[in-house]
Amino acid sequence: RPRPNDRAGGRRRAGAGRSARRREGRGGTAGALPMRIFVNNVDGHLAGAICADLRKLTSNIVGTRKTANLDLVPPVVRKVVQRVELRRLLKVIASSDIVVYDLHDADLEELELVLRMIYQSEISQELTFVLISSIGVWARTQREYEYPAEEGEGMASEGGLSSDVAAAEGDAGAAGDGEVAEEPAEQHDGEVAEGDGEAAEEEPAAPPRPPRPKPLKSEDYVRRIPAPKFQEWRTIETLTLALKEKPLVRPYVVCTGLPYGNGEDCFLGLFKAAWQTRPTLRVIGEGYNTIPLVHVRDAARLVRRVVEERPPLDYHLAVDRGDASQREIIEAVAKQFGVPDAVKSISIPEAILAELADMLTLDLRLEPSELMAEPPSEEAEAPPAEDAAGAAEPPAAPTAPAAVF
Repeated sequence: RPRPNDRAGGRRRAGAGRSARRREGRGGTAGALPMRIFVNNVDGHLAGAICADLRKLTSNIVGTRKTANLDLVPPVVRKVVQRVELRRLLKVIASSDIVVYDLHDADLEELELVLRMIYQSEISQELTFVLISSIGVWARTQREYEYPAEEGEGMASEGGLSSDVAAAEGDAGAAGDGEVAEEPAEQHDGEVAEGDGEAAEEEPAAPPRPPRPKPLKSEDYVRRIPAPKFQEWRTIETLTLALKEKPLVRPYVVCTGLPYGNGEDCFLGLFKAAWQTRPTLRVIGEGYNTIPLVHVRDAARLVRRVVEERPPLDYHLAVDRGDASQREIIEAVAKQFGVPDAVKSISIPEAILAELADMLTLDLRLEPSELMAEPPSEEAEAPPAEDAAGAAEPPAAPTAPAAVF
């Protein structure tokens, strides 16, 4: 009969063997335990797409949910952990190989508790922690500005028009007889009327387009200054990146632009107003500010690339390359839905209580992470990334009232 100490030692050796087989499972060793992935609130807008993309790595995906509607849980999720059982939840997270938390849908107090638990616990396996954040953390970052290239071209074209008008006036003055002189006079009057019409048309765009900010890179994350609303998010990012002091823990932060696509979330009100042709489509201010956007699938693909490659950089920006302005986005949505009225502008104080006003008034240009460049093998299986103006393309617009996946 084995001694009690021998049985305890056997259990410890068996546990160590399971941890070793799980680490080998990342390389695809036959008979190894599958990689376990935990995703918080799998029924969220971004989390649903992240689960679908992480399915390419493993089928062992577990997580929590924020609503009681089980229909919103992605079918790739094997098990839903009840949040009320806190000890069990922390145990599942500590035993996972990959943990993904989205700040857009997370409970900040719960997340701080999870980060503290990981920092104080002895993790026996390699753990990759991915935090999904928002560009609101970069809202007050100091940046340099530059004038758009097309502004000089516009000035040159205006000079060409003025020289043509001067030439026409010279021809009119060179006319000899009175009958012929009447025609230039009428032409001059017409030119004056045309000039008045052009001035009337150019009157709304009379102020020159302001300079746009120079793009910031992922490596500039140490300079980021958040808006007051996102100050606590900045603290959570710092706590997450502090986990790299643990020997087996590798933390990452994926900062996303305003997400669109896959049923819409933050832009749902905009699409709904355009669909119902309400006169609520407004541009806040002049509307020339640049808003970083990202398609939900592109953000999910970046999370998977970070998990796969485990790059040395801790912070990654998930944004499109479109550099679309607020006015371009809203006018594209209005045009796509056939809104008859022109989009008007309102002042920033008038829109202080409007939905998403703080994000629509951002003026940021961000360069996407290098990992967002898809390898050739993924171009066939993954849908192409949409640019910023593509948020109002026909495939995306009708999906506004649809479910999140």
